[in-house]
Amino acid sequence: MQSRNVFFAIVDDVCKELGYPPRANRPELDEVVAMEMDLDGFPFAVVHSLVTASERVLIECRFGPLPGEDKEAVMYRLLQLNYALADAGESIFAVEAETGDVLFTRTCLLANESGRSLLGSMTQMSWQARQWNTHRFLEQKEEMSAGVPLNFGALA
Repeated sequence: MQSRNVFFAIVDDVCKELGYPPRANRPELDEVVAMEMDLDGFPFAVVHSLVTASERVLIECRFGPLPGEDKEAVMYRLLQLNYALADAGESIFAVEAETGDVLFTRTCLLANESGRSLLGSMTQMSWQARQWNTHRFLEQKEEMSAGVPLNFGALA
């Protein structure tokens, strides 16, 4: 339960950073709780689980649906980015089966987080979501071959 108190302290710190009062109720008996909010027009969930990783928090940013065209190239690119992100071991891309939305997730140690650092991570993720919505992390269409990008740009 110590980790749950740390999670709620971080949530209260986020509220303070954004100019909102702290939450009045705390569902401490629930195995999984989430703070849900929009930031820069993108939906976020910050999830704490007492079951799977009580010392960590999961930040999830919903980028939006996979595109109708170039879907294979986009999914291929996301797999390549997952491989690049594997070194850090904290972030991955996924596709939610029910909605088809691309999710970008990041895990963080509760002990290393504050409201300000959590909002910083979320701001960076929303910037990446804007990049996703602009060009799907792909180079120009002319540089495509058989639906697969020839030249990949970097994920900033």
